Amino acid sequence: MYLVATWLDSSKLMQQSYYHAQLRDIRNDEACDFLLTSPNFTQWYNAPGSQQLAILGEMGSGKTVAMAFLVDQLNQKSRYLLPRPKVCYYYCRDNETGQAIHIFAALVLALLEQLSGLKKTFHDWYKEKQESGVLNPATSTRELSEFLEKVVATLDRLLFIVVDGLDECDRASRITLFKLLESVMKKTPRLKIVLSSRPGEEIMAQLEQTAIIYLRSDTHRDAVIVQHTVRNRLSHLPVDVQALVIDNLSSLAQGSAIWMRMVVERIEQKNISAVGSMRRFLEHLPPPSQLSDLYVKLLSQGSLDDPENQELAIQALKILAIACRPLSVEELAWAVALAMASHDVDTVAAVAQRVDRKRVLNLISPFINRVDFKDTKKRQVQLVHQLVKEFTVREWQGL
Repeated sequence: MYLVATWLDSSKLMQQSYYHAQLRDIRNDEACDFLLTSPNFTQWYNAPGSQQLAILGEMGSGKTVAMAFLVDQLNQKSRYLLPRPKVCYYYCRDNETGQAIHIFAALVLALLEQLSGLKKTFHDWYKEKQESGVLNPATSTRELSEFLEKVVATLDRLLFIVVDGLDECDRASRITLFKLLESVMKKTPRLKIVLSSRPGEEIMAQLEQTAIIYLRSDTHRDAVIVQHTVRNRLSHLPVDVQALVIDNLSSLAQGSAIWMRMVVERIEQKNISAVGSMRRFLEHLPPPSQLSDLYVKLLSQGSLDDPENQELAIQALKILAIACRPLSVEELAWAVALAMASHDVDTVAAVAQRVDRKRVLNLISPFINRVDFKDTKKRQVQLVHQLVKEFTVREWQGL
């Protein structure tokens, strides 16, 4: 029905489909196959009741590509089941797409597109809401969540819901999403949910009862991704030059899939083809400018553009950049409090009142490795990648 597509803004679903197709084009399935044999995945998939699974990884570790792989694999597996399960997915990419209203609208529309008989149900529900005084229920998070709960609970088949990028949601949207999923799981015996995110403290608390697969740095996986990217983007180069790029990037990647892709794009832009020129480029490999732009964007998002938050985050990153070993949460929080202390703070007790562990970790969570939040004295906090250290030193060494 045309009205249904208009009410739910079908253009947003088209954008999701287009983005998924882009991810499929750049993906190497061999680098993602390990997910299917993970004990947590097989248990989640084969369990008879509703289950939730989370894919967690640091910035640039390939979470979104992994989620696209799972979407296609779930669709593939569903082909042989009757009644055929349905797969609804959504990628949160920024502050706008990460809003709960956009997530719910896209999930509803994806469900209606796959089960056309539900379009009349939605149409009738929409008209009833209008008659009761809700002029546009498709713009109401509460109304759409109620519809989703009602419809999903009546399905006669298995439903997979895949949502990528919880860390791209604002706190209110993330809480709303978790509340909906928790409620739907209680009412639906055949619902499987997959979520992905960076492992921030708040998100880890919300996923406390959820089975988790961590995307860790793996040299074999790095080599597979680099090889696939090079052969796709640099196939015009001589074989020996391709091999040089693959060997160097595989050893330097440290699990950062986004860094690999950006470096290959930079090589493509520079149009380097001679083995000697390529060797010199790789020996003095600069951080991709797009990666610096990404760091600035993440810092701005995390600090909510608040100058004090931003200064606090910068101080924490500078401390980690010059530290000779991993710091404990306690050490970092105290060091930041000292760095931020004004001249009127002249006692240990006064500094102690300004130690804000949770605030510090939340602000820099995109830039640090996974932290065990239950042990604040464990020496574990460090920058997620050497490039973050180089970026910090380059951008803020004089501050």
